[in-house]
Amino acid sequence: MGSDDYTMEDFKYLHQTLREAWTKYVYFLLAASASAVAFAVSITSGESLTVSQLPLGFAVALWGLSFFFGCRSIWHRNESLSVNASGVMKLMERTYVAGLEEEYRKAADFLDDKAAKYMRWQFGYFIAGALSFLVWHVIEMANTQPAAA
Repeated sequence: MGSDDYTMEDFKYLHQTLREAWTKYVYFLLAASASAVAFAVSITSGESLTVSQLPLGFAVALWGLSFFFGCRSIWHRNESLSVNASGVMKLMERTYVAGLEEEYRKAADFLDDKAAKYMRWQFGYFIAGALSFLVWHVIEMANTQPAAA
């Protein structure tokens, strides 16, 4: 099956499916980061601050960065869509200037590359936060005295 066997509708469907999957992934990580922060706050509610909680504080900061980069990824992806839509509108209005198509494509590609980079950072900070949380948990387990029977 060669590339000639596919229609423009096939490519549009593929593009839409990939965009929806990307969006769900980013929003999942946003929700997971926010939930992780809320969980960390709830399990330490009422406790006094100790040095052993530094890894937990670091985890919360990393999850905050994950959330931030997820938001930046969404913003850049939306800006890319806006640039693409502007280019299509210019084509439809027949007000397109020769050579401008390449500029629109470069701008959209630049924004898409930024969105992808921020999505990778979002995931990386989320995982780093989870590892820091595990370090904190191990420290807490080591510091906890077993109950006398």
